[in-house]
Amino acid sequence: MENLKIYRAYFNLSQMEVALQSDLSFRGYGKIERQEVAASIDTLEKLSCGTGIPVELLLTEHLEEYLPYLF
Repeated sequence: MENLKIYRAYFNLSQMEVALQSDLSFRGYGKIERQEVAASIDTLEKLSCGTGIPVELLLTEHLEEYLPYLF
């Protein structure tokens, strides 16, 4: 998911940090970020809780336009 990369870059976080925040394995998170696998609804909810980004914004284009208003 490109939006996960955008989120990480915005906050200067590693994949490991986001994976831990989201209660996901490092390998699983990496596969999602590289779009090797699709995130399930449960995983999207974990990512939303871990990042503070609503699920609908995780799935939208141009997340960078919304980030300053979320935090």
